[in-house]
Amino acid sequence: MSQTKGRASARGIAVSALLRVFSDQAYAAAVLAQSLSESSLPAVERGLCTELVYGVLRTERYLTRRLERHADLGRAELELRVILLVGAYQLDLLDRVPAHAAVSESVELAHRLGKWAAGFVNAVLRKVAADAEGRLPQGEAIWTSVPAWLKKRLERDVGPDAARALLAVDRAPRPDFRLRPGRPLPEGVELGPTVLPSARRFLSGGDPTAHPGYARGDFQVQELGSQIVASLVAARPGERVLDACAGRGQKTACLLDAGADVFSTDVHAHKLAALEVEMGRYGLPARTRLVDFTLQPPEDLLGAFDVVLLDAPCTGTGTLRRRPEILRRLGPDSPAELATLQVALLRKAALCLAPGGRLIYSVCSVLCAEAEAVLEAVNETLRPLALPAGVELPGLAAGSAAVRLLPTTTASDGYFVAQLERRSA
Repeated sequence: MSQTKGRASARGIAVSALLRVFSDQAYAAAVLAQSLSESSLPAVERGLCTELVYGVLRTERYLTRRLERHADLGRAELELRVILLVGAYQLDLLDRVPAHAAVSESVELAHRLGKWAAGFVNAVLRKVAADAEGRLPQGEAIWTSVPAWLKKRLERDVGPDAARALLAVDRAPRPDFRLRPGRPLPEGVELGPTVLPSARRFLSGGDPTAHPGYARGDFQVQELGSQIVASLVAARPGERVLDACAGRGQKTACLLDAGADVFSTDVHAHKLAALEVEMGRYGLPARTRLVDFTLQPPEDLLGAFDVVLLDAPCTGTGTLRRRPEILRRLGPDSPAELATLQVALLRKAALCLAPGGRLIYSVCSVLCAEAEAVLEAVNETLRPLALPAGVELPGLAAGSAAVRLLPTTTASDGYFVAQLERRSA
């Protein structure tokens, strides 16, 4: 880990975290959580570190263009490039950091690569600091960093305002949580309402997982859009529900708290193991099994469920505000490739529906290729069914079989949710 003045610094940890994201395809949230838990940084420095990591990921293309006005970075090793990106972000987009501090700290980090590297960083960043031409405010810097193909599709599929909102940044991200039935609201924190009666947003109070109510299992930290998806399942007590791509079980917990008889499957054993631990913390039962729904489902699952929830793997374009590293991983062919997987999963998961059963299809993508186009591709076997009544949402018309969640309507991440039923043979 890069060091500054004998200890791990916010900038040093940010550089190390970004190196892992860039070189290992790691997720920024997981890397940061681990790095910060192992550090002794005060709260202000933790905030700076987080800002640097996410800020660089959101504006990487813009920052690269700014740097390349003054140096050829083509042959620069990755760590040197990352140090320059972190320095340039502070100079262009963090008004509260003095330019001399951004430059000197970056030079200090570069010393471990050699004296020449420190001199190079010093020269380039001083030129960036003095260069006002082409400097953009944060919102525009983020938007210009989105690949052209993705900007075009986002604007086409959700409109210009929603497209930009999907990338808009709150410098103090406010986590959402679901209050579990019969549990008290957390005390000593400022809470805000959401579109769901059971969901709140933390407006202040630090890390919600450090609150005593979290340890007691009173509430579940869960992004609002994910909670809305679970609410649209509208699971009833005693219903047999299959959570087909359950992951770590956030929606499983919602369904269990609704009184449903839930069976959770996933293709990744480590995710199911985490699900079982989490359900244990809540005091909820966990029935799990490794299942690959690109293949024929196990015999005992066929026709066994009243409801199937398929929260399918996707591009994640609805989560770009919180997972900007996705911008580095997607290409123009990614939506179509994932749509092929989604169609295969839908067809196999539908085999698990009992007669008269219903299937909820959801993706944390807003692209039509993974939404309406996927439903059209399975139309020969699955037909639209009106979403359950009782959940009132902006943008959800009565009798509609599908809804797109957006920051501009539900103040959540972007999702597409649809309800389907099997066509009669």
